[in-house]
Amino acid sequence: MSLFGYFRVFERLSVVEASVLRLQKTVEESEFAWISLRKRCKSLLLQAERAEARLQEADSAVESDNTIGSEGEGASSPQNGGRLLSPRQVQIQQNILRRRAGLPS
Repeated sequence: MSLFGYFRVFERLSVVEASVLRLQKTVEESEFAWISLRKRCKSLLLQAERAEARLQEADSAVESDNTIGSEGEGASSPQNGGRLLSPRQVQIQQNILRRRAGLPS
């Protein structure tokens, strides 16, 4: 191999080394991007799970409030004949219906 051939091979080798270095840098950047994306996805998943847990707690609290509230005055119970309105509410409703019909109260 002549001196000219050696320089030619050396030049080609330098081009290949530069390409390999660019590829290595690209792979490192991709790995970093993947790690940060994975971390963000985990964070979003945890936030979604926490939000779901809060919603379920709120739903169970509302349901327990409804069961407690259904024992109140306007609820259906044996005391008011199983009706949804209390006796006072029934009286007010009847007065309203009479007024609408044009009858005296």
